[in-house]
Amino acid sequence: MTRDPVCFEEIEIHQAPGFETGGFVVEDLSSGINVVHGPNAAGKTTLAKAIEWLCWQDTAADHASLVGQLTVDDNAWRVDINNGRSSYQLDGQEA
Repeated sequence: MTRDPVCFEEIEIHQAPGFETGGFVVEDLSSGINVVHGPNAAGKTTLAKAIEWLCWQDTAADHASLVGQLTVDDNAWRVDINNGRSSYQLDGQEA
């Protein structure tokens, strides 16, 4: 079985446009295709934006606060974005 080179495992949205006072967590994402559904204003677009922001931090909203847990070529990464600042950990070590 081949693994995908990038796989999001968990995304925590603490603050984002539309979710200024409370966020949400999406866990148990699988490699390949994930189906996201829900009523209006449930966070579907915010989740899509969060994935974009975690991949390209310079596109993140100024007041966004989120954390992404992902694997890249079997290495565990953590990406933190907080009010325009990004930090990274590779296998638990600052990167």
